[in-house]
Amino acid sequence: MQLIFGSLSGDFEDYFRGDLTQSNFQSQLNSNTLFYVYLAIGEFITVYIATVGFNYAGEKAACALREKYLAAVLSQNIAYFDSIGAGEITTSITSDVNIVQDGISEKVALTLAALSTTVTAFVLSFAQYWKLTLILMSSVVAMFTVIFISGRIFTKHKKLSMDALGEGASFSEEVFSSIRNAVAFNSQEKLAKKYETFISRSERWGFHSQGVFGTMLAAILGIVFLGYVS
Repeated sequence: MQLIFGSLSGDFEDYFRGDLTQSNFQSQLNSNTLFYVYLAIGEFITVYIATVGFNYAGEKAACALREKYLAAVLSQNIAYFDSIGAGEITTSITSDVNIVQDGISEKVALTLAALSTTVTAFVLSFAQYWKLTLILMSSVVAMFTVIFISGRIFTKHKKLSMDALGEGASFSEEVFSSIRNAVAFNSQEKLAKKYETFISRSERWGFHSQGVFGTMLAAILGIVFLGYVS
């Protein structure tokens, strides 16, 4: 699309400078406009196939993973259940499997699109202006460095948030299983405050992970805009 837009800009510049006649300019304009139409049709088809296909695959994989996980848990001996909380299993079946499903349904398609875009961009760039491409590759190295460092921090904070959420789910499950004792000893507020600590810890790590993600996105866009300026 950038090459077609550049060609359109060049045609307009040549026309207003008088280097192109009216008929030639109209012919070039029609040709470039048809390229846009062809690109739109191709992108619609590929995006539709990727969206529907990967969403279907993610849903099927998530269902199979939940069944396999539950079967594996039920096949454990009784000592295994003494070492984990009551709510960790349900949290893993819902939240953790949903993360896997999102990764298959959305992230895999985005990764393939990004890889194909990168390869195509390098091929076209080296074919058109290889010297300028070599100069601008420094921004690509900088972006990969930012993504690598920020991605590790984001993953760590996201895991801490999910761990705190799982501990809170286990605690709440235990409280509800013995709700009579909690009411009998009038310990509702105390238990609620303890549960709030798990939620607050999960929220805090969640804010940290989103802050890291926002910083990573800002850095990447900043590198891109600096590349435009240079």
